Amino acid sequence: MSSISVRVLGAVPKPEGCWEVELVLADVAHVRARYCLHDGLEPLGLAHADRTRVAAVVEAWIAEQMRSR
Repeated sequence: MSSISVRVLGAVPKPEGCWEVELVLADVAHVRARYCLHDGLEPLGLAHADRTRVAAVVEAWIAEQMRSR
């Protein structure tokens, strides 16, 4: 199980079901990533388990934003 911490700071919808996502990883790295509903999270140079964890957090955050609209 991955222990990477992730916080979503914001996300901007883009065409074709994609989002530009601003993240803080492991309370250190501030990164921008692309997340697409059909392709998932861009690799970001993370191990598979970490990428899966980050994608799950991003998906939950986006879903919450969509529900609150």
